[in-house]
Amino acid sequence: MSLRYETDDTPEPHENPPGEDDTGLRWMHGIPDLFLVMLAKINMLREDFGTDIHYSIITELQTQVEAFKPVAGTSDDPLMNVMVTIIQESWRQVMFIYIFMGLGGANSADPLVTQPLKRFIKLLNNAKPTRNQDLFLLWPMIIVFSDANAAGSVDPNQWLYNTFGEATDSLLDPSSHDVSLELLGLDASNPILGGQHKIASVDSTYLRQATVASVSGPQNLDGLFADYNDGDSSSSEYSETEDTQTFLYRALTLDRKLSSNTVPFIIDSYARWITRNVLDPIKLVKQNRGFIFRRLERSEATRSVTILKANVLRIFLNSSTSTVDHIPVLSLLTNSVRNSIAAINTRKSLPESNTNDILDAIENIMELIHIHELSNPLSDTIRLIAASAPVYRRARPEPLGQPLNLRLCILHPDIFIRFFPAMDILFSLRTGRPMCMKYTIEDISGPQETPPGDDDTGLHWMYGIPDHFLILLAKINMLREDFGTDVDKSVIDSLRAQVERFNPTLGTSENSLTNIMGTIIQESWRHAIYVLISMGLGGANSADPLVVQPLKRFIKILKNSQPMRKQDLFLMWPMVVVGVAAVRHKDRDLIQRRMLGLKECSQPGTCGFDSVQIMSEIWARSDAEMRPAVWMDLRFAALKVTGI
Repeated sequence: MSLRYETDDTPEPHENPPGEDDTGLRWMHGIPDLFLVMLAKINMLREDFGTDIHYSIITELQTQVEAFKPVAGTSDDPLMNVMVTIIQESWRQVMFIYIFMGLGGANSADPLVTQPLKRFIKLLNNAKPTRNQDLFLLWPMIIVFSDANAAGSVDPNQWLYNTFGEATDSLLDPSSHDVSLELLGLDASNPILGGQHKIASVDSTYLRQATVASVSGPQNLDGLFADYNDGDSSSSEYSETEDTQTFLYRALTLDRKLSSNTVPFIIDSYARWITRNVLDPIKLVKQNRGFIFRRLERSEATRSVTILKANVLRIFLNSSTSTVDHIPVLSLLTNSVRNSIAAINTRKSLPESNTNDILDAIENIMELIHIHELSNPLSDTIRLIAASAPVYRRARPEPLGQPLNLRLCILHPDIFIRFFPAMDILFSLRTGRPMCMKYTIEDISGPQETPPGDDDTGLHWMYGIPDHFLILLAKINMLREDFGTDVDKSVIDSLRAQVERFNPTLGTSENSLTNIMGTIIQESWRHAIYVLISMGLGGANSADPLVVQPLKRFIKILKNSQPMRKQDLFLMWPMVVVGVAAVRHKDRDLIQRRMLGLKECSQPGTCGFDSVQIMSEIWARSDAEMRPAVWMDLRFAALKVTGI
């Protein structure tokens, strides 16, 4: 370098807090300021010592890259915010390569280099060129292309031609991601894992024994912007399931009462289910370590129900469709859950010693709701939620007759306690029906999500919707139930201001793809809630500019996003909201095709298929009456399709 710099005070392993990101240079070049300082430090180390660097320095640099927590952009353009996330996550992988090759002396065949290279190439291969984005990816590309192995994955000349010769409007799209061995919370140093997670040693073979940060790149990022492709990514899911199984085996090996065949069956069923149906599976398992073990050892009854559920999950996972009518094992599970609901609801009171009965019932109910959501008609799921509401109420400390404190519910240590209000709120939104519970909404004027590093709480990692927005939805639902569209303008303005000020925090998943996916889903929800506020509370119709503008922004995200199962599974909820407002045939067709691209929506007799039918009914009704759609059309359409 032309100058020497002091880099002792390296920034903390995160970017500037939301609202303060005008400082530094990330907004100009895309590279996080932390990485810019680190590059200077690496350059000077190379100038002074070449590759004769002590392993502790390399470890320190690697740790800083691992710990880095990028902050989502605060642009008014949601696609810009996604692009910012992609560039930061790309730089993360490049930093690993530069550290191990530039300082550690690793060559391009070293696993410490090939793994982050693969993740970077997956990002690049599946990203349709857009000039703004690729202009800032050019710098990390220079580092990557110095690796001879990269030439076999990406042709630099072709990439440069595509990028600067034919720019298009596109970003990247998340698909399914790897679930690391961290998924079920095992100690990586335990011998049972063998060579899965090698711990860095302190001798000269450090580079061969260290493990690159598990910050995977996308499996298929064409997603935000290419032709249709049903991205189940079975090969990736196979790898994820194997990792999950490893952790579950560790958790269960001490239970000598279980048959050797039963344990692997349960592990495989739950691992595959979690991987496919949770946005960030690692968060679920970190918070609920050993949950299967506790179920299996608690009692003969809970063990039987757990095995029953594993059988049901396996049937759905192996089925090419979502519906599995007349499957005896599903009927057995449903009857078991319904019987437990009836038994608890008929008791006037429950002794303290029977509290576990309620918690067991809630746990089973929530899992059955998720199965019904993906396999049964919407009416079945709504009835199950309504029937389970009294059981859930018994688990809460608020006096009977009083509303529940929603924030305390969502932040409860037991994740199954958190699930019920989310289902209550979201299914009310989906059908226009009143919620089963009343909630107290504490002050939610704070514009940001849970701080980075604390996002294992709440439910954002499960459904993709920020907890802040989930609470807003509950407030909107209750305002509609109490006042319809006769809501004071100041209340509506306050809600809009909260959505506008909301600064989503980029996820802290070890998987870069999950973080990118989270940004996309959060930005989609932002515009869906604008539509909901204007139509649901303000009485605006689908032709109102207050509805048209956020709808356009939502469609822009969706139009430039390749259909991928995991992403679209969580975009389905905001798609239902904006679908009410869709007027143009090409917008309606896009929403409908994206939903029908999910097998959960394409099969008659599922919640998703019913939601598609509800949207079609709204469009047909408003078109036949030659008028813009209004929010009440959702309730009429849901009643016609579901009968409730």
